[in-house]
Amino acid sequence: MSWIHELVMKIKARATNVFILVTSDFDRITQLLNTIPTELFSYKSNGKTVNRSPAVLDVNLNKLYKDNNELPTTSLVQLLNDMPRWLSENPGTFLVIHYVWSEQQAQSLTPQLISTAQNSLVYGSNSVVAVFTVSEFLFPTPLLKFCHVINIPISTDEERQTKLREIINAIVSARPELSDQLRLTDEIVVASRGLTLKETESATLESIFKYRTLKKEVYTEYKQSLFTKYGLTLTYPSTTFEHVGGYDYLKEYFRNRLKKAITSPETLRFYGLEPPRGIIMYGPPGTGKSFIASALAAEIGIPMVKLSPADFLRGIVGESEARVRQIVSLLESLSPVIVFIDEFESMGMARGIQAVTDSGVSRRVQNMLLEWMGDRNRASFVVGATNFIEQVDPAFIRPGRIDEVVPMLYPDYEARLEILQIHTSKVRKIPVEGVDLSEIASKTPLWTGAELEKLCIVSAQLALDRNSKKVTMEHFDEALKALSIDTVERENNLRRMVENLKKMENVNQIILRKALQVLKKEPTDRLAQIAKEL
Repeated sequence: MSWIHELVMKIKARATNVFILVTSDFDRITQLLNTIPTELFSYKSNGKTVNRSPAVLDVNLNKLYKDNNELPTTSLVQLLNDMPRWLSENPGTFLVIHYVWSEQQAQSLTPQLISTAQNSLVYGSNSVVAVFTVSEFLFPTPLLKFCHVINIPISTDEERQTKLREIINAIVSARPELSDQLRLTDEIVVASRGLTLKETESATLESIFKYRTLKKEVYTEYKQSLFTKYGLTLTYPSTTFEHVGGYDYLKEYFRNRLKKAITSPETLRFYGLEPPRGIIMYGPPGTGKSFIASALAAEIGIPMVKLSPADFLRGIVGESEARVRQIVSLLESLSPVIVFIDEFESMGMARGIQAVTDSGVSRRVQNMLLEWMGDRNRASFVVGATNFIEQVDPAFIRPGRIDEVVPMLYPDYEARLEILQIHTSKVRKIPVEGVDLSEIASKTPLWTGAELEKLCIVSAQLALDRNSKKVTMEHFDEALKALSIDTVERENNLRRMVENLKKMENVNQIILRKALQVLKKEPTDRLAQIAKEL
C-alpha cells in the first residue's frame, strides 16, 4: 500500500495538516482506518503518552462517528465552523472526511480546510485531516497548494490477491464442499486487473453465485462495463496478423520488437534494455493502421483501449483534468494494455496550430498526457495513428514518450493481392468465379486496404443486383471504374510522406527503406520509378 506509506511519510515530515485522497473505491477508507499507525497521533498528557483512535466524519450522512468515548461530544456543524480550534483542542485526532463527490460539498469544506492546512496550533496538537474525494479538482487551486494530494491507485495485483483469498476463505469456511472449486490462480488475479477492491469483491461473489467457481469472463465483463461508464471501449481482439494483408516487414518488426518485449521482459533486462514505450504509425487514410493495432493486441494476448480527444474534454471547469487522471489511473491498473489513439494529431496537436478558445483546457490536458507518456513507470503501451505527422507536437514524438515513428505506406503489389484474397475468402466468403486477383492487384497501385475491401464489396453487390450466382471478373472491372482514384494526387501524397519521414529524427529509417524497396518491385513502371527517386 504505497499510498498509505506516502501519507505516513508526509505526516511525519509535517508537510501539511490536510490531505486530499483521490479514489472511487470506498474500501480504501476502511483500509486506511485499519492500517494507519496510531503512534502518529499520540500526544503527551501529564507526562504520559496518550494514543487516540481516529474520528471519522461522514459528509454524505451529515453525521459524526466516533470509534470510542474519549472524544468530546460535538456536532458536525460546530466542527465545520471551527475546524482548526476543534482539532487543536483535541490533540492526536485523525479526522477522516468522506465522501466528497460534488463541487458544492468541496466548496462548503474549503474555508475550514484552508485555515487548517498550515495552522501551527493544529501542527502542535499532532492532528491530521484526510479528505476522501472522487477528484481533487472539485476543490479550488489555492486549497490544493496548501494540501497534499494523493491519487490512490485503483488496485495492485497483491491487494486483489489478498482480497480474493479473504473472500474464498470466508466462503469455504461456511461451505467446505466448495474448496476444490474455489482455487485462486494467477489467471484470476490477472483477469481482475483494472477493478477496484470493491469491484473485485462484487465480481468474485457474482462468479461464485452464478457458476460456483471463479471464471475470468465475469471479471472481463465487469471491466468492460466499467470502461463503458467512462465512455471508453475495452476490447480483447481476436483478429491476428494472419488477417492482415501484406506489410510483412511491419509484422516482423512488431513481432520482434514489441511482442517479445511485452511478453518476455526478462529478455530485455538481459540486454540492458527498457520496456517499449509505444509507437506512432504514420500513413495515408485507409491503410489499416487501426487494424494493425488490433492485430498486435491479439498477437500479444492483451486488451486494447481506444482513446480520442473527445474522451477527455468536458465543459465544466476542472472536469477535463480530473478525467485525464481517472482514465490514466484506469489504464495503468489494467496494464499491460495497448492504448490505441487514432488521429493522434488531434491529441498531440502542435502548439502553433492549437485553438485558444477553451481557456487553456486543451493545453492543460495535453500537458497531463505528456506527463503520463513520459512517466518511466508507465506500463501501458501507446500505439498512435496519424495521417498528418507534421501536425503532431514534437514533444509527443521524442524518445522517452514513444520509441519511434513507424511508416505505413500504401500497400505494394503483394500486399494488395493478399488483401484481396483475405477479403474474398477469409473475412467474408465471396463466391468468385474466373476472377484473376493478381490482375486486379496490378490494376490498383496506390489503393489502400480499405479501398480494396470496398472493391470486393461493390463487386459482390453488383452480382447480387443482377441475380448472379457467382462474382465474376466483369463485376470487378465494373467496380474498378466506379471506384477510380486520383493517381496523381496519391503520388504527390507519397512524395510528401517520405519527405516528412526523412526529415524527422525519431523515425525507423530501416522500415522506411524496406517499404521503398518493396515499392520498387511494383509492376507499374511509374510507381517503381517514384520509389527509386525517393
